[in-house]
Amino acid sequence: MKYAKFPAVVFILFFLGYVLGPTINPLLVKEKAPENLRKVSVMLEGGPKPSLRPTPAPGPPSTPNPTLPTPAPVEPVAVAPIPPAPAPAPADGGDLTDDQIVELMKKSIADDTVKEFKAVQIKGWKAAEKETVDGTEYQTGLVAYEATSMFGVNPVQAKALIKGGKVERWVSAKTGMEIQ
Repeated sequence: MKYAKFPAVVFILFFLGYVLGPTINPLLVKEKAPENLRKVSVMLEGGPKPSLRPTPAPGPPSTPNPTLPTPAPVEPVAVAPIPPAPAPAPADGGDLTDDQIVELMKKSIADDTVKEFKAVQIKGWKAAEKETVDGTEYQTGLVAYEATSMFGVNPVQAKALIKGGKVERWVSAKTGMEIQ
């Protein structure tokens, strides 16, 4: 029962402030002088105070613009287009190397075969081990990317299923469900 009187004390202080506030506030707050009185006091003190703004730096000295010789026209040179690099093929008719798997995954993402993530979201590439999915053996590669959801930015992994030197499809590394 130590604090039983506290609400009563708070109420009494509130009531006193409400009743006595209009009579006490003018005594506590000093009113500002009207604007026209301030102008008179400035004039009596000797005018406005000088501005303490820095003076602008002088500009560079003016020199006449030198005339530059006109360059001789250059004939355009025809440049042959660079043919696209061929898709990595399995070395010796067998499995792809780790570098070839990563290149295939990069090419697949650059071709917009996956809509769920873009190349700028990718944080890492990695060739993984062979895996059998639905009775078919694939070489696999993993891509780590950041997906944004209503819970924030989450790290996610996607798996590329590679067969015959091309990415057959993309699946979630966690669930195995196909990624569109």
